[in-house]
Formats: sequence, C-alpha cells, structure tokens
Amino acid sequence: KVRFRALRCLRVFPGKIKDSTMLPYRRAVIRGMLTVLDDPKRHVRKEAVDCRAVWLNMDEPDEDD
Repeated sequence: KVRFRALRCLRVFPGKIKDSTMLPYRRAVIRGMLTVLDDPKRHVRKEAVDCRAVWLNMDEPDEDD
C-alpha cells in the first residue's frame, strides 16, 4: 500500500504544482519509476504506468488548435 500511495502522490504533483517547479525533477522521477514497473503487485504496476504517463506528458504543450 505504501508504494501505491507514493505513486499516487507523484501522479498528482504535476497537476497541482507549476510545471516550472516540477520540470527539474522530471527525468529523475521517470528514471526512478523504472524499478516500480516490475513490482510484483499488479495494482502498483498499473499506478506506476499511469504516473509515468503523467510525468512524460508534463512538458508537452496542449494541442487546442
């Protein structure tokens, strides 16, 4: 449960805190999630995938055109 909750917090950060504040940590967070993607618990792996997707899309501009 601790790993799951930690990933949930990491997933929420980019939406609640300015991107300029989070961008310096982007690469380290994504790299750190690689080990969690192999977690034995399925719900932890799924949360890691969702969290990683949020961090990977963080600096992409919105396509509202």
